[in-house]
Amino acid sequence: GAVQDQIDATIADAVKRALIQNGVPAAAIETAGRGHTKLLVATADGVREPQNRRVELAGPQGQASVDIVTGLVTGFVKTRTGASHEAAFREVLRHHFDLPYMGRKALGIHWNDASEQQQARILVALETADVRAFNERLDKLADFTLTIVKVVPRPNSVWIVDSLFSHTSGLSIKVEWEVRDNGLGPRITDVRIAGVSTLLTKRSEFNSYIVSNGGAIEPLVKELEVRVARQ
Repeated sequence: GAVQDQIDATIADAVKRALIQNGVPAAAIETAGRGHTKLLVATADGVREPQNRRVELAGPQGQASVDIVTGLVTGFVKTRTGASHEAAFREVLRHHFDLPYMGRKALGIHWNDASEQQQARILVALETADVRAFNERLDKLADFTLTIVKVVPRPNSVWIVDSLFSHTSGLSIKVEWEVRDNGLGPRITDVRIAGVSTLLTKRSEFNSYIVSNGGAIEPLVKELEVRVARQ
């Protein structure tokens, strides 16, 4: 029994190496040999059963399938034709994006320095700004065709979705979508357009603003509210 399980573990390791060669991170794969202890078809010792010579692939616990992750991205992009009204698009964005996570990450080390009231005001302002920004971006891409190039799973329930927006003129734009499952299901947490992270761009801008105001959070909160009000 133990010898057979060891043989099965060796086979599983070979499958793992093949998956790694095809782009699956090693940290996302766990192998085990259980051919003798978990038979698909019960048999006596020494009896050959082809169905017991198998390799099973299972997604990591708490992680979604590739179809769910790609559907999250493609479903969001398709809303450009069905949710032009700001209120409707806001609901779409809340469903596809983890906006609270993105707000916390945008503030970075300064998030914990903000009061609960300031944190709430920041999230409200950033949500409205993101609704308008992403709606505008999707409008500009209305004549482009979206192609999902690949999905790369990462540890800790994270996926990177590589996509390409192509136009009949020959113009193409590479967009990477970071998807995370922070306990409420997969949500988009960052968008990198031509390699530039929208989340890190915000963090850099907000950090500079806070530093230039002596480390105070309130000036940034007021500035974000003013920007949203005048749009």
